[in-house]
Amino acid sequence: MNQIRHFLLNLVDSNYSDREQRRILREATEKMLDMNLDVMSTSYREEEMKKVFVSRKVESFLIKATERFTYGLNLALVLALAGVSLSVVALFVWDIAHIFRGDMEKGILSALGELLILWMMIELMDNEIKNLKGGRFNILVFIGVIIVAMIREILISTLRHDDLTTQAFLAGTLLILGIVYYLVSLAQKEHQKV
Repeated sequence: MNQIRHFLLNLVDSNYSDREQRRILREATEKMLDMNLDVMSTSYREEEMKKVFVSRKVESFLIKATERFTYGLNLALVLALAGVSLSVVALFVWDIAHIFRGDMEKGILSALGELLILWMMIELMDNEIKNLKGGRFNILVFIGVIIVAMIREILISTLRHDDLTTQAFLAGTLLILGIVYYLVSLAQKEHQKV
């Protein structure tokens, strides 16, 4: 196409001496060649796409079926989270019973841990329901869940009377997660402004 372009432009230059007429003819030639190149490129691309995809109908069917399957999996995930949440409520009641049996320290710390897990389940279910309604994926929820899990682990670590290095490691991990949470929230705020 480049050789054809040079050949035709040289023909225009050699056959027309008037500068303005030559400019108009060169522009017209350039436009015709660009349109031809566009048609050739498009037809080549369509031919390549026919080789890649079996057919548009099959492709469309596969995409729709996969979207429905993903929606079904998200629905199953919400139901599973609801079931696990009910189990956590039962564990919370069991831990409260420990308080009335006389094991105050274990009962209170365990009940607090169960409340943190329940909060995590609520956040996850809320995020998944928003996702099912077409909302955006929120990574902050998952970072928050990990932070809550770390707080629960720190509570359990103090209950088990773990050594100082283990507790320092958990506290350091919690600090790093807090920094990550802060940075991601700043990035999301900047993204929402745009």
